[in-house]
Amino acid sequence: MKKNIDEIAKQQRIVLYDGKCKLCNSWVKLIIRHDKAQQIQLAAVQNSVGKALLNWAGLPEEEIHTLVLIDHGKVSIRSAAILRVMAYLPFPWRACAALRLFPRPVGDFFYDAVAKRRYQIFGQYNQVNALQADHPHRFLS
Repeated sequence: MKKNIDEIAKQQRIVLYDGKCKLCNSWVKLIIRHDKAQQIQLAAVQNSVGKALLNWAGLPEEEIHTLVLIDHGKVSIRSAAILRVMAYLPFPWRACAALRLFPRPVGDFFYDAVAKRRYQIFGQYNQVNALQADHPHRFLS
């Protein structure tokens, strides 16, 4: 599986998200709805592929408080991950990628403030929420 995960990470664009977080699930729904070119695949950090990709990226498998983008072998986290994903979506979402002009510590400050309180603010599911894919290969599991 190690070789397979290495190939997946280097050849695809993948968003790793918290499948129990209602805010994260809303973000995934936005990607599914607007990524008509099917450029982005998705994996919950709670499933085996998500955990293996976190491990591949050098991130902890437990208590992860960030969205992760693995883009053909390049890892982005926190605000950088969100803004990079926005760049792959159509207008008006793509315009949000211009926020990358702000210093990353500023974006990460706001990201962290929400991420650490996401369950209290938005709630969470008791188990990984099963989302409807728009094509058969959208979710890695």
